[in-house]
Amino acid sequence: MPYAEVAVNSHFPTCQSFTYRFPSEVGLQPGHMVYVPFGHRVVQGVVLEVTDTPAYADARDIIEPADDEPLLLPHQPALARWLSLYYLSPLFDCVALMLPPGSEQRPLTYLRPRIRPEQLAGLELGSTARRALDMVLQQGQVEMHDLERALGIARAHSAASALVRRGLVERHYTLARPRGRPRQVPHVRLLAPPREVTSLADDWQARRPRLASLLRLLAAEGPSLPWAVVRSRLGLQRSQLAPLLDRGIVTIESLPAPEEAPLATPAPAALPPALTEAQQHAAEAIGRALQAATPGERPPIFLLHGLTGSGKTEVYLAAIERALALGKRAIVLVPEISLTPQTVQRFSARFPGRVAVLHSGLSLREQFDTWHRVRQGRCDVVVGARSAIFAPVPDLGLVVIDEEHEWTYKEQDRTPRYHARRVAEELCRLAGAVLVLGSATPDVASYHKARTGRYHLLELPHRLRPDGASGVVPAPLPEVEVVDMRRELKEGHRGLFSRRLLQEMASALDAGEQVVLFLNRRGSASFLQCQSCGHVPACPGCEVAYTYHGDHGRLLCHHCNRGRRVPESCPACGEAALRPLGAGTQRVEEEVRRLFPGARTLRWDRDAARDRSAHERIMSLFASHQADVLVGTQMLAKGLDLPKVTLVGIILADIGLHVPDFRAGERTFQLLEQVAGRAGRGPRGGRVVLQTYSPQHPVVQAVAAHDYQALYREEAALRSRLRYPPFGKLVRLTYAHGNAQRAEEEAISQASRLRQAVRREGLDLEVLGPAPAYPHRLRGRYRWHITIKGPEPHALLFRRPLPEGWTVDVDPVGQP
Repeated sequence: MPYAEVAVNSHFPTCQSFTYRFPSEVGLQPGHMVYVPFGHRVVQGVVLEVTDTPAYADARDIIEPADDEPLLLPHQPALARWLSLYYLSPLFDCVALMLPPGSEQRPLTYLRPRIRPEQLAGLELGSTARRALDMVLQQGQVEMHDLERALGIARAHSAASALVRRGLVERHYTLARPRGRPRQVPHVRLLAPPREVTSLADDWQARRPRLASLLRLLAAEGPSLPWAVVRSRLGLQRSQLAPLLDRGIVTIESLPAPEEAPLATPAPAALPPALTEAQQHAAEAIGRALQAATPGERPPIFLLHGLTGSGKTEVYLAAIERALALGKRAIVLVPEISLTPQTVQRFSARFPGRVAVLHSGLSLREQFDTWHRVRQGRCDVVVGARSAIFAPVPDLGLVVIDEEHEWTYKEQDRTPRYHARRVAEELCRLAGAVLVLGSATPDVASYHKARTGRYHLLELPHRLRPDGASGVVPAPLPEVEVVDMRRELKEGHRGLFSRRLLQEMASALDAGEQVVLFLNRRGSASFLQCQSCGHVPACPGCEVAYTYHGDHGRLLCHHCNRGRRVPESCPACGEAALRPLGAGTQRVEEEVRRLFPGARTLRWDRDAARDRSAHERIMSLFASHQADVLVGTQMLAKGLDLPKVTLVGIILADIGLHVPDFRAGERTFQLLEQVAGRAGRGPRGGRVVLQTYSPQHPVVQAVAAHDYQALYREEAALRSRLRYPPFGKLVRLTYAHGNAQRAEEEAISQASRLRQAVRREGLDLEVLGPAPAYPHRLRGRYRWHITIKGPEPHALLFRRPLPEGWTVDVDPVGQP
């Protein structure tokens, strides 16, 4: 009898698989979803491996398969195991990333009564247990999550255990329905034979003409038609079908909805332009690697380092065209959902009808349907954000990660906390695919790998712009003028915009050109402060200052989204002296409207664009020159191609430059250089005005000179001394608890245990901390972190499961 190693979706996350038996005639394969016994429950699982010998002798039997065909591709079980091992994450959490969206079935526990309501009167029960039993008797059964909401988690479980011990209720285990299911539409199906239908239609023509028409319609075009078609053509209501349903002449059935096109609005086909010499060299190098790539071997990885506007996308398109010609498919990742429409438009114009979009901004139904189209091999190119790296693309030959330096490729909110770039390396190794990383400002670690031979470096040294015909010509990068805001203050100019920026804005707007203004801070002001006592209103759950949003007159916490109205007086002293300090994008927008009332102004940040349609609307309005000024946050830095923009104003370059993060300099350079790159992509050229209080800072100087090499040399020298990535690895452990003292004590204790283990085992590792995380209190929980630094910090954690409350972040990219 064969055996299967199964990743189970249990209440107790684990990094291991479990051994089960199954009859050989069932024919299970790796990737099949199954139902298995797990303790007293039946849970969902996914087969990762089929063997002839069990890893565990007393294996139980698989109950049944959930699907006829495997859901995972042949290489994906190995990818899930690697994810679990590398990111120290529960195995099923890693598998779930590759399953159809919404297919997970949560284990449920119900309480059912074992007594009748009339037996309740004589029972001696505590108030909580009695309340729980009342709920069970009234409703017939109660799910534990509902009981937790009614009584609180601890009280609900205590009451449930007490009632079970006394034999008053019993537990019943089941699975929730999957949220993602194939879309079904109702159909009307004809059951009667044609001769009977014709006779009945003639008999009913006078008394029931619409039903007679329905019978003739089904006989002519059926036997089954969508109910929506019947209703629109004949004007029938569902209730009017009763005579036909009662006599068994027709029935209502649900059938799968007709397939939709991969793109709702396919772009017109576009012919590939002639490539420059540098583009052609890059495309040919990738093409040769596509022919030679072999599953299981070290994958060919290319770092395409090209200036902003140098034509990296054309290289991607040429490489994909080559992959498709070889019978392979491709995944293309972009850093933001907001960029997907622009990217999809270009890719679907080159490959009409062959492009699918997959990201979390789609509805669950759209994600589910698209996932299955991709799995069936009906889409050759998948475009999406971070999670699209797990798309079930058969015959995968190429993965492209655009703007590979972006931190949004790192999952930071839930396990596994993976980085799409690192996952792509392993995916390409397992699938025998080629990986292309593109950026004008590569991650320092990626550029170091290219310099040391782990990646193949491809360079596009010239910016390009259209020549007015069908080709391109070299174009200069925009000139960056640094404005010292300290001098502005000394000379009595205290406005948000320097005199030089105001002059350039007026010139650009008078010439009918477009302006982009960048400030990486939302809201109208950074915070409110009482001018009398100094009090700053802060979020009670996170203990950080509220940001002031003037358009709604509210204070908002940007960490937990808690909000409140602006108080009329200071909560601390009662004085009406609260004043806004600092500035955000709303304030910039207000100033533009005040100073340039004739300019059409848009704002693009998370507050102005909360969903996919809002992103698309803002991009469309600005791209079609229905707005003159675009004010925004870091969204402006992510690969937008806006040829009518001639001026970029960076309101305050210092934001993020001095935060306690070893990547602060690198990130600030990347952000500012990418924003600067939005200017001058058209025939009129462009310019950048960069306002700063630190004009001599090496990062500001590197941006002013568009000098990535200077930034790399500075960062590499610093990190080499301190053993930070890429010269070492990091793992961050974070502990969170509602009690401040308990959180601190647990962090200190865990750090001590880890240091002892390092000394005992002689590991070349440093244990840093514990230290308060930022913000120290988040959503009501106090947070402390420990950082492990060294060549292989994993070695310290493999055999040491952390207590509940700890999270593990391997290769962290965010601020501690």
